[in-house]
Amino acid sequence: MVFWRWVICLALLWGGCKNKEVAPVGAPAKPEAAVEEVIVLTASVDHLRVRATPDPDGEVVHALREGEAVQWTGEESDRRETVNLRGKPVTAPWYRIRMRDGRQGWAFGGGLQPWQSGKGLAYAACLDHYNRADFSGFYPCLDRVSHTLSGPEHVEVTSKFLRLRMTNGKVRQFNHDRTPGPDYRFYQYLGDLPGPDCHVVKINRQGGSSFLLVDRRNGEDHEVAGIPYPLPLTRAVFCLGAFPGTPGTYTMEVVIPESRQFRTLLSEQFPEQSLTGITWQKDGQPAFTMRDQRGNPAVWRLIYKGKDEWALEPAT
Repeated sequence: MVFWRWVICLALLWGGCKNKEVAPVGAPAKPEAAVEEVIVLTASVDHLRVRATPDPDGEVVHALREGEAVQWTGEESDRRETVNLRGKPVTAPWYRIRMRDGRQGWAFGGGLQPWQSGKGLAYAACLDHYNRADFSGFYPCLDRVSHTLSGPEHVEVTSKFLRLRMTNGKVRQFNHDRTPGPDYRFYQYLGDLPGPDCHVVKINRQGGSSFLLVDRRNGEDHEVAGIPYPLPLTRAVFCLGAFPGTPGTYTMEVVIPESRQFRTLLSEQFPEQSLTGITWQKDGQPAFTMRDQRGNPAVWRLIYKGKDEWALEPAT
């Protein structure tokens, strides 16, 4: 009896092996399970309706603001609609999307477009220089932006100070000190971050510069080494740069404004490194290349794991 049990088991194993599909030489291995590719889109029109079903008569569950980021689930409708957007007929399918709060629905695809890093920021053009590590063009660009923005109602710029007015009526004043030496400071206003709702201020110091995130609600601030990038689908901000007095050492931070102060969600330091470039993935997260003193490059990717959890991983 034991002998026949072994014969049956061997036969089953042989049959399983014989029927197993073998991939051609050089072909990529089939994944065990499909991995959802995360693609971030933004609304290209204001009040873009999100519906419970993919049709014009579906129940409205949300309305997207222009520029609001959403995640495409990869699912689209079979039927295509023609809708007038800004006076022009646009034909497109419906996309199933996931919003920042986790809710899902269907939005007309003609009102969505690929997300772009920094779009809508006053210093958006400067970020192009920074992403290429073109600092000779980056800092003059920021100076032009600051000069253009000086003077809005909630910002007062004089030769002696920079004054910001918060939404709660509170005023923050930053006094310049142009005396040559280690105490030299000169503040410049660079605009606002709409997602985290922060002012961005550049601090010029002897030997370099850094940046301040100033919460528009309460005036609390947080100093970062690099120019801030809002991260889509979150209220977090990505910053990568070198603090004055630390040449060759870069600091990467992900920070978020909370009710009373800023909280650092992730912080990493790269000693004796130089930045050679930043690229932005379809999921809205950055990948950046650092190079050590020997010229060896290393690429790092920022990974969003949800619920304010982030990770930094080497890119493969």
